[in-house]
Amino acid sequence: MKYYRQFIPLLAFLLVIIGCRKEQTSWDTNWVFPVVKDTLTISQFYNDSALEVNADNSIQFVLRRDIFEIDLFSLIDIPDTTIVQTFSIAFASLSLAPGTEYVNQTEEHYFELEDAVLFQTRTKSGKALITVENPVETATIFEVELPGVTKNGAVFTQTEVVPAAQGNTPGVRSFVLDLTGYSIDMRGENGNSYNTLQSKMKVRTDPNGSAVVITNSDIVKFNVKFQDLTFDYAKGYFGSVEITDTTQLDLEALQSVAGGSIALEGIDFNLILSNGIKVMGQGMITQLKSTNYSGATITLTHPQLNSYFNIDPAVASWSSITPFEYPIAFNEVNSNINPFLAHRGSSYEIGYGIKVNPWGNVSAGADEIFPGSRLKLRLEADFPLAVGADDLIIMDTFAVDFGEQRNALRVESGSFVLKTKNTFPMGGSAEMLLDENGFSLGTITSSDQIDPAPMNMPVDAHEEVENELIFVVNESIVNELPAVKEIVVKVRVNSTTLVNNQLYDNARMMIQLLTNFKLKATL
Repeated sequence: MKYYRQFIPLLAFLLVIIGCRKEQTSWDTNWVFPVVKDTLTISQFYNDSALEVNADNSIQFVLRRDIFEIDLFSLIDIPDTTIVQTFSIAFASLSLAPGTEYVNQTEEHYFELEDAVLFQTRTKSGKALITVENPVETATIFEVELPGVTKNGAVFTQTEVVPAAQGNTPGVRSFVLDLTGYSIDMRGENGNSYNTLQSKMKVRTDPNGSAVVITNSDIVKFNVKFQDLTFDYAKGYFGSVEITDTTQLDLEALQSVAGGSIALEGIDFNLILSNGIKVMGQGMITQLKSTNYSGATITLTHPQLNSYFNIDPAVASWSSITPFEYPIAFNEVNSNINPFLAHRGSSYEIGYGIKVNPWGNVSAGADEIFPGSRLKLRLEADFPLAVGADDLIIMDTFAVDFGEQRNALRVESGSFVLKTKNTFPMGGSAEMLLDENGFSLGTITSSDQIDPAPMNMPVDAHEEVENELIFVVNESIVNELPAVKEIVVKVRVNSTTLVNNQLYDNARMMIQLLTNFKLKATL
């Protein structure tokens, strides 16, 4: 189907003359000038269209496209969490020699994650914003350790010097801990908890300072805010989550197909749900609807649509992920796939439902998400590019401006001449509609045709055919040109047959566009 649209650019080149009329060219009464020379070949679209060449030089349509992709980490919302930890001595007062440690305290910080239960994680990004208040009149050495937070086997620690208090105003030190890439054991100090991060705070007086007396009214305050935490690995139970949504797939190449019908052969069309997460679930395709140029819709039918199917966990580790895949195959026996594709849709709406852990924590907290884990819906199609076209109407619209020329030259009459060399097994007629903001001003037609190329079986290719199309610009059309704001190009495409209409590797269209105008100079 993609190649029918290639006839539009052939006629779209006619619009180049708009620019040519603005150039200083010739004062001859009859003006013949080549405007465009180009070649469109099917090989130009191998990478874009997933086209492949078979051993017999025929073209195979092989498409693999992800329709949607879910990263389950996006469903685990880690709220920004602020913890305030304080310490004061148990005595009325205490004299501290230089370098004396007087705080050594471990705290656990619990994250509210709704139904999620996390035992082990690795941070993709995030930070801890820490502020320490020192109430004593000497500098202190503050050391923070996060037990269970490790990178390359080393526990996270950081040491900072906090300035001395000034009278009743405590010394303050603020700093940021970058937690990116750290593994976090979230089972707590005793290893039997979850969603828990530990912090250990140590404070000692400045070894190079003076002795100081502290009282039980001197309070050391430790404020930590965990901010923007995201994970790229998690183990635990991710809660019971249900997702329903629709996504849209647009095929720009078909947005100009306005009518007619097509026929396809040997269709192999599959929707595949791929689960790369170690978690159980259920999935459902609720609808697949096609909308074409005219706004008409058709809905794909299949016995497996609108029914939940079970999703098994992936077989996954840090080194490899083998997704569980559930395919839904469409053919002409179990679905209306042929009329669905022949509908010429340019926009497709796909509805789906996903349930994560619909039966609760049946894995006892053994669910896992790895950095490459994704839940995807993939479209796969594989069939020969054998396309039959029956009066297929392709339209496109171009904004134009035929205002008076600066060089005072005016077209009185003439024609556009389109020369073609075609090895596609399809051809067509063409016309151009002149339009002023939705109001039709006239139509330019050609009585000639672009002929489909005949097949040469011994060499597995189509034979080249040459055509010349003349688009006459008569006096009545010339008079309307200044008012024209748009040109609508309409092509009616037909193939040699509706079956066995295979495209081959040599398919190409060579074109040359010329103008043949009678001009009048007004000075």
